[in-house]
Amino acid sequence: MIVSVDDVLVNERIRVEFNEEAITELAVSMKRLGQLQPVVLEEREGSYLLISGEMRLRACKLLRERGETIKGLESGMLEAKLSSEKLTERLKLFMEFDENVKRTDFTYVEKASFVRRFHETFQKEASEAGQKWRIEHTAAALSLSLGNVSQLLRVEEAIKTDAGVAKATTVKAAIKRMLVVEKLKARAVEVKDQAPTAVKKAEEILLHGNCIELIKDVPDETFDLVHFDPPWGDDVARKSQVAHEGFDDSIENADEIINAMLPELLRVLKPDRYMIFWYRQWAYQDMMDRLLKTGFDLRFSRTPCIWYKPDKVSDANRFPEKMFNNCYETFFLARKGDPVLQYQGEGNVFAFSRDTLGNLIHPTQKPVELCEKLISLCTTPGEKILDPTAGSSSFLLASLRKSRKPLGFELSDTYIERGRTRLAEYLKTITEA
Repeated sequence: MIVSVDDVLVNERIRVEFNEEAITELAVSMKRLGQLQPVVLEEREGSYLLISGEMRLRACKLLRERGETIKGLESGMLEAKLSSEKLTERLKLFMEFDENVKRTDFTYVEKASFVRRFHETFQKEASEAGQKWRIEHTAAALSLSLGNVSQLLRVEEAIKTDAGVAKATTVKAAIKRMLVVEKLKARAVEVKDQAPTAVKKAEEILLHGNCIELIKDVPDETFDLVHFDPPWGDDVARKSQVAHEGFDDSIENADEIINAMLPELLRVLKPDRYMIFWYRQWAYQDMMDRLLKTGFDLRFSRTPCIWYKPDKVSDANRFPEKMFNNCYETFFLARKGDPVLQYQGEGNVFAFSRDTLGNLIHPTQKPVELCEKLISLCTTPGEKILDPTAGSSSFLLASLRKSRKPLGFELSDTYIERGRTRLAEYLKTITEA
């Protein structure tokens, strides 16, 4: 039978990442040779539910976007066959798993998602029959070890709340990251029990909420330094794809934050002071134009500063045969008025290794040592520092360690807790001393 791609529904699937080159190659083949294998559908009221063949469906949609067709078919149409019987959820899962595993190995995220769906489906069926389905049964059915199934289920749960776990490229790395997350939660409980005064002070330093709203309550010309590290708008570490608390890391959202915040940050910055502004490297001219339009001065800093990561010897890029490892980040030292640096003769390349995995609480975390260096160059002890997108709170912690007075904002429930824990652990040592 022939159906329109618009009539095909796609529910939750195991595979969430697709090789775009492979889909393009399939589309070219279908245009030249036709569709050699139909997709499998289940009939629904007025439409169809996809059972198997998502790559063929995507290739057909790609051809339509290009104004092309599958050989022998009209635009947006593809060959399909209906399942001869009502498929159970378990059979649908097996069909999807079998189809995908023959083509490209699942990522560990996809495999974990499949194991979770498989386990819960059989649990439900067993419960309805008055029986029990345990993890041991899932392991036996999938020919996996009990430990492997248990780890995959734990990892699948962890990636829902932590982008760092989702960023891992292997299940082994994800498990290591998951253990770090569990330790961070234990640290938060411990510091709350042992140092409530330090926790309260940390809550006063790091405020929970949207920076666009919180900045409105800050009086004019309050801060001696602003550190602004906004979202870059490039789906870093698959944040928008893998449950980064629903965070939208699109260019549109990043631009909205940057455009709203720059005038406010200029307003709250004292005269003759600096703002450290991190930006996406590929948007140099755009970011510089926005700073100038807002009223910041770049006369002595049009050449960007660089944080070089000497330990970055590998990268999780999708095409390592075509891409270099990304070993640096850039920032502008934007000026309000005519400030001067505290030390002369410094270069604009700052070489600092990244924090180790065991100390990582945020996927884009800056090392405290780098933050301390920048703070020392731009301020003196006792001055006030604002970080409106605090993230890991590295800059706030560095400010405390350099005897400055910090204030930060953070939207994420996860990172507000971790940041406050990190600050409280340091504040506790000061109080005890």
